Formats: sequence, C-alpha cells, structure tokens
Amino acid sequence: MFYGTGIPACVIVINKNKPDTLNNKILFINADAEYAEGKVQNILRPEDIEKIDYVFTNKPENIDKKYARLVELEEIKTNDYNLNIRRYVDNTPDPEPEDVKAHLTGGIR
Repeated sequence: MFYGTGIPACVIVINKNKPDTLNNKILFINADAEYAEGKVQNILRPEDIEKIDYVFTNKPENIDKKYARLVELEEIKTNDYNLNIRRYVDNTPDPEPEDVKAHLTGGIR
C-alpha cells in the first residue's frame, strides 16, 4: 500500500453513517507492530488484517488499550486536534523495574 516509504503510514476511514452511539468519537487503532518484515517492504499478514478488521467492525470494549481506543472528540479538542496515533494509543512497552541498590553497589547485593 505504501511501497518504498520509510516512515509509518496511517489510514483514515471516514464514516458519515455511523451509529449514534459513536457520534463525536474516533476509533484509533495502533497496529504498527502487526506485520511481517519483508526484504523490500513489510507485509500485513492475513491475521493482522483480520485483527484490524475485527476491532474496526466490532469495537469491543475489552480491547487492549495499547492496541485501540475510542476517543471522545472533546479529548481531541483539548489536544488542539492533534491526531497523532500514539497520543491516544501508546503501545510502547512498560519500563523495566530498576534495582537502584544493585546499580549503586555495582550489582553486588
């Protein structure tokens, strides 16, 4: 879809006929880890496409907040309409806990 690009890509789907329960809400899906690496370009595998489609179609409430989230328009307004996906669905790993005492004593307990 985005052959030859070295930057992450985004697909925006606009649905003017969505149900009233989703009015003033935007679904963000961060699927930047859902792909197979290729020699020339990365590839969305069938299971990746299926996961994206399932979340987009069903919008389950129990979905991992590091993968997708329904965001109220008010939150987007407070962020000056910034649509950066990671602002709303940050999938960076949690930091590893550090043993400060071990660092101070050179790893010796």
